[in-house]
Amino acid sequence: MLKLENITAGYEKSKPILKSISTTITDGGICGILGPNGSGKTTLLRALAGIISCEGEIELNSITLTGLNHNRLAHYVAMTPQFSSIYFSYSVYDTIMMGRYVHKGNTISELLGGISKKDKEKVDETIDLMGLNEYRDIPVNQLSGGQLERVLLARTFVQETPVILLDEPTNHLDMKYQIELMDHLKKWSSGTTTVDGITYKNTVISVFHDVGTAALISDEIILMKNGCIQNKGPVNQMI
Repeated sequence: MLKLENITAGYEKSKPILKSISTTITDGGICGILGPNGSGKTTLLRALAGIISCEGEIELNSITLTGLNHNRLAHYVAMTPQFSSIYFSYSVYDTIMMGRYVHKGNTISELLGGISKKDKEKVDETIDLMGLNEYRDIPVNQLSGGQLERVLLARTFVQETPVILLDEPTNHLDMKYQIELMDHLKKWSSGTTTVDGITYKNTVISVFHDVGTAALISDEIILMKNGCIQNKGPVNQMI
């Protein structure tokens, strides 16, 4: 269970966007977040990912996530953000490999020791899964929006965390890849991930723009408005 207690967050201290949010998100499934523009959906994901600081407490089962340094938090939570432009020219392969950085050791020799066999196998597997083999050596700033979306999703999956956060993940995908992504998320969310010897059920928390997509894939729905949770429950009740 992911527990949020009195989460307040924003980009200016005097103007919080999230206002004392408290809720629990069932682990082992897909939680969709719906709401109008400006309701705090993306801000909530950024607070969960540690991209912005927040007041309150976030717990995953017995682990308190608030206050963890970025490296430790990245063992539990990974995020695919929305994007508008990409300014770097790393290859598809190198960009996806960035998701494996969190699994490197902390010594100089480990950090500079190159890519492990497991890293390569995981990246190759995910590149194949996301249909990116023909693009693996192409700079990401030369990709279409849909291709880049798949690269960023692949980078999230190779991070191997029990919680993944997605911000409108189907926006740039054509129907074929939307269906494949939803199938993969359903399969992934039925599995588990082990961190430091503790096994967690996999959980997806995703912002959706399209109500139909949210209804098709989600197990539960959070409805947001004006920085607050208006309602939450099973998808068949919320929709």
